[in-house]
Amino acid sequence: MINFHTHSVNPNNGISVQSLKSSELHKLNDRGFFTIGVHPWESDIPNIDDVLKQIIDLLPKAEIIGIGEIGLDRLQGASIEKQIEVFVKQICIVDQIKKPLIIHCVKAWAELLEIKKMTQSLVPWAVHGFRGNPDLAKQLVASGFHLSFGAPLADPAPSLAEALTYTPLDRLFLETDESPVSIGEVYYAASDILNISVDDLVKQINANFAEFFKR
Repeated sequence: MINFHTHSVNPNNGISVQSLKSSELHKLNDRGFFTIGVHPWESDIPNIDDVLKQIIDLLPKAEIIGIGEIGLDRLQGASIEKQIEVFVKQICIVDQIKKPLIIHCVKAWAELLEIKKMTQSLVPWAVHGFRGNPDLAKQLVASGFHLSFGAPLADPAPSLAEALTYTPLDRLFLETDESPVSIGEVYYAASDILNISVDDLVKQINANFAEFFKR
């Protein structure tokens, strides 16, 4: 069972992709999969260009399979204008490195969709920790996004369960993020909502992982 996005890796739970903020780069090692990036909450740090240079230097490492989580958050961090500036800088970086993006977005969906359209980025984008409604899910899928669902599936609001059913299986990932819920619980909850077997869901997400990260 692949855990698409987490901040606490359990080595006994199969493949996990650990997300590191720019302040956590010291946690990198060659025994796992990682994504790194300037989180929107960090977008007002004074030495941002130096941090981005450090990320550029690290991105070619084989264990770093994507950049993220990066994006926009209207509830925390710098002004939305500053967040957009830092976000676009990282999109330009990743389009040169050719590794996919993992997106954090809170209450800035219109801006996210506009930036994706404006930049014409050629690498895959995935929204992690999706908690939106079916209409938003359909809009994001139509714009080329993958969606990753997490622990809220264990006790989902009806709109979240419906959003999951509107997500094409080949655009789907599952994750734990910072939740203590196990990745197995998330898979079993998703399989119940989607009315497919856990084995089939595991096979599909393994295929999605291979395609998304080109592994």
